[in-house]
Formats: sequence, C-alpha cells, structure tokens
Amino acid sequence: MNRNFNINGLHPARADAGLEPAHAQAFVPLVDGGGRIESVTEEQSMQNGAAVATAGRTSKGGRPRKRYDYLIGTVHHFLVIDRIFRRAHNEPYAATTCTRCGTHTECRLRDILSGHTKSCKCLRPEQYLTNVGSQADQLPEQKVAQIWSMHFSGAGRWAIAIEHKLAVIVVDFALRRYQRILDGIINTGRALLMATRAVTPQVRDYLRKAEYRFQNLLRRASIRWAETEKAAEAWERMQRRYDRDHPKDYWWMHLGPHDEVEFLNEQS
Repeated sequence: MNRNFNINGLHPARADAGLEPAHAQAFVPLVDGGGRIESVTEEQSMQNGAAVATAGRTSKGGRPRKRYDYLIGTVHHFLVIDRIFRRAHNEPYAATTCTRCGTHTECRLRDILSGHTKSCKCLRPEQYLTNVGSQADQLPEQKVAQIWSMHFSGAGRWAIAIEHKLAVIVVDFALRRYQRILDGIINTGRALLMATRAVTPQVRDYLRKAEYRFQNLLRRASIRWAETEKAAEAWERMQRRYDRDHPKDYWWMHLGPHDEVEFLNEQS
C-alpha cells in the first residue's frame, strides 16, 4: 500500500478536506484496491444522475422561452390583449376583451396572431351569413337558373337542395340572388325588350293582326257612338221645339223604347 496516503485514502495535504465544501470533495482522486486512481465525480454522476452538473440551476438548459409581454394592450381585429399566460405544455394563452360587445375571453395567442380568432364568438352569425352568401355567389348562372325553375314549378326548398346537393340556406340565398336579378331586369325595362325579341315571326304576325282587329273594333265603336250622339242631339232639339210650340201637350212621354228608336231613325 502506498505510504503517501493515509488510512482513509486521502493525501496528507488534503487531510483537512472535510472542512471544504462538498463540491471540492467531488474532485479528490482516490485509489482503489488494485492501485487504480478513480474520480469521485464519475461515481456521483452515475449514482445521482448528473447532480453535480446541474447543481445551482433552476431550469433545464436550452433556448429560453419567448416572451410576449410587448403584445399586451395591442388590438387584433376585435380583440384587445389584456394579459398573457401559459397553460398545458407551456402554450401561451391571452386574456382578451372584445371591442364589439365587451366580453372577456381566453384563447390561444397563436390563433389571435394568425387571424383565426377575431372576436369572442359574437362575430360568428355575421361571418356565417357572409360565408353562405359567398357560396351562393360562386354558383354558376345556369345552376341558379335551374334552382329558380324548380322553385317556380312548385318544388320545395329541401327537394331543390337534395337535387343539387346544396345546403338549404344556400338554396335560399341563390333564390334571393336570382330574384334580385329579375327585379333589376323588370325595373330597367329590359324585360319587355327581351320578350319582344324572343317572339317568333308567326307569333309576331298573329299579334299584328290581332292589333288591327282591335283597332277596327275601336273605330266601329267610335262611329256608332258618334251616330248615337247625333241622334240624341236631334231628339233633344225636337223635344225643345215641340215644348216651345205645345207647352201643355207632353205626348212624347207616352212613347215606348221602340217608338223612340224609330223616331230617331226617321230624324237621322
């Protein structure tokens, strides 16, 4: 046995090592029974799971966590960030206040920054109607015309939706869209022009002849009306003249309808 070491296996110069800190003893060389020099650090590392290497540290090593304190007070769409905290798996969350209704909510910070979350769910009804309207606007004109044709023929909303594989509310928006188109055509006068251009030559000739017949009927009626007015004026003149000549004889009051007509024909 080497005489330079005492009975405890320590060097005489290090006999007072018990007065030094524990971490100083960790690096004191030792000699085993076979005369080989080993280190206490290796044994402690194996037994304590690298306790010496991590002594004095409060967290694991690596990249430090990103701080988002600079986002407090900023406005993202309709949300104002009031506080930032972390939840499961150290994922950052934000406590926000909605500028539309004043509701306080908590949601993921990444959803706010990406624009996935814009409000405290009070924007969902308006966004839903906007999305449905955009879906209806993206339908082809031919499909919208087919939907209107089925609706005009008496088909229900559900039947139209099943036939075209659409949601019922999309069918409603498509019908309103086509109705707005028809209202615009009618109000601008294009409907009459389109109907005139769509008439075939045979139908146009029939309509022209019908118009001529109607005009002839009006002309004959106007001629007959003029003749009746002339006969009535003659009857009134004759009555006034007879009343002037015979003030006490009212023989014309005993005339029947047929007698009046015969008398008017004689005067005419």
